[in-house]
Amino acid sequence: MCTLTAIVHPDRAARGIRILFNRDEQRARATSLPLQVTRAGTYHALYPVDPPSGGTWIGVNSAGLSGALLNMTGAARFVDADCVMPIRSRGEILPHILSTAGTLSEAAHEAQQFDATSLAPFRLWLCDGQHHLTIASDGRKVKVFPPHATPGRLDRPFMLTSSGLGDALVTPHRTAAFKSTLRHTPDVVLAQWQFHASIDPLAAHPRQLLLNHQSVLMSRNDARTVSRTIIDVFGEHAFMRCMPLSDSLADSLELIPLAAEQPAAALDASRMAARLDFSRLSRAR
Repeated sequence: MCTLTAIVHPDRAARGIRILFNRDEQRARATSLPLQVTRAGTYHALYPVDPPSGGTWIGVNSAGLSGALLNMTGAARFVDADCVMPIRSRGEILPHILSTAGTLSEAAHEAQQFDATSLAPFRLWLCDGQHHLTIASDGRKVKVFPPHATPGRLDRPFMLTSSGLGDALVTPHRTAAFKSTLRHTPDVVLAQWQFHASIDPLAAHPRQLLLNHQSVLMSRNDARTVSRTIIDVFGEHAFMRCMPLSDSLADSLELIPLAAEQPAAALDASRMAARLDFSRLSRAR
């Protein structure tokens, strides 16, 4: 139950991308812990921690590789009456990839080593700042898209989304909303932000609240959008913010400027914000 978008910095000379991620979770799930920098393998990695698993759903490493994990709901395996419940948490996937892979090809190789039958279905999106690919598992087999692990170029806004009610239920609606927002808002940075703060207009009507599950900023009796994470990657640095969201259909957060436009001290002042310096950490390996 999440929505991911990625855009290229409008100033191509800046060599930057921005990733936004709305995390939708069960209301009973524990609140995520602050950002942390870890080094369990070759690379340092920056990500928020999910208490139940000790893993994460989004992060970036010192090689400049960013990643985000989404559940895949409606996969064939979980239609089977005799399916075996997963024995590992999907939250373990991204920390492993970020600690061991410095390129998209290395990440694809590492992901394909996972035993798909031990994990619930997922989609893992990875980006090196210029190219990206998606790794998906239906609970039976791990596959890489585009095929043959050939990354696609991130030269236009990109979106992935999921829902506990079924990915096929919300994907067409959110895809159309994303395209419409980009079409009507020339500033791509603002358009991306507005999309992640969007609520289906019908959801505000008392008789139409059930439609709110299609909204990017969603709220149901059992689940809601609990946080928004921002990753800005520019040159030799990555800036990450993980911001809790209130339990409301209205998102009061103002647009956060691109990190390259802010002094580093402004990011360091919050426990839910941090900066990763690629060149310094690369020299420390």
